[in-house]
Amino acid sequence: MQRTLIWMLTWTQSRHTQWMPLARLTVAALLCVLVGCATAPQPTTTPSSGAAQSALARSCRSAGIGDHATAAPASSAPATPPADDLTPLSDEFDQAGTLTQWQDLATVERFPSKAERLDISTTSPGQLYIEPYTSTWFEDYRGVFLFKEITGDYMVSARVRASGRLTETPASAFSLSGLMSRAPRSITMKSWTPHGENWLFIATGYGNGGIDGPQFETKTTTNSISDLWLTRSRAEWVNLRILRVGAIFLMPYQFTGGPWTLSRCFDRPDLPATLQVGVHAYTDWNTITQRYPDDAAGFNRTTLTGLDTHPDLIVHDEYVRFQRPLFSATLREKLAARTATVDDLLNALG
Repeated sequence: MQRTLIWMLTWTQSRHTQWMPLARLTVAALLCVLVGCATAPQPTTTPSSGAAQSALARSCRSAGIGDHATAAPASSAPATPPADDLTPLSDEFDQAGTLTQWQDLATVERFPSKAERLDISTTSPGQLYIEPYTSTWFEDYRGVFLFKEITGDYMVSARVRASGRLTETPASAFSLSGLMSRAPRSITMKSWTPHGENWLFIATGYGNGGIDGPQFETKTTTNSISDLWLTRSRAEWVNLRILRVGAIFLMPYQFTGGPWTLSRCFDRPDLPATLQVGVHAYTDWNTITQRYPDDAAGFNRTTLTGLDTHPDLIVHDEYVRFQRPLFSATLREKLAARTATVDDLLNALG
């Protein structure tokens, strides 16, 4: 039986069947645009939740899903965030040569590429362009991932358009792209072992027929066990973000002209200080279940092509921007004392 909560369906992807309903519904928190009432950005990671759980971790699991960000006072909202040590990592995708500044996970870990076409300001001037082969990000299965390594608290933002090859919305199951944060692994294709994937992401595109039309997929994976959630998106440009505050990861989205809206909040104290952060893409889940059921190792070692595959995703990104969160002195003190809550972030950040 499908479990529905207002406009949101909560699912877990299965290697044996395409879907299985989740018995539990993970609660989440809210993120807003990080502006105003701020002092200098802080590169260090906020203390994570441990045995004595922080108020922020507790509120992450109890805050409302789908809430909207509140606007910051105009007098405290700078038009452009101040530059910090992460600013040079940002990419406006207006120069083809900046592709060399990104790391491709397939190259780093010596696996076959899952990208049929991937370039900057070439196929689509002023944009990152990705056209993936059949691929996915689920459990131990891998897709396309371009990243930069970030240590400590951060906010990454992207403007994304995910479409089908011939249609406004992809037609193949689980064809999406967005922002991902992943724990690095010291592996290659030859030394790879299962149950070692730890990451989370927010993506837009098309998931499954459980919701008509475009969807967001928000997913967290711990030791290669994946939980996912699908919510309604739109066949248009979408802004996505991931905010890291210690062990807390807030995942909001924004339609053009609208407010920032929560997708999920995750408490991941298991993740290391340094993460791979960037753009991911994947498509054509059903072909994978037919060709490589229960065989992530075999799938990861090959590139699926041919008439019996059905990849259907075109990704355009206008930019990816990195920055440190801007916190007031008062909020930094509360974070250090482990008394800050998601509401504190909401009230302090516009």
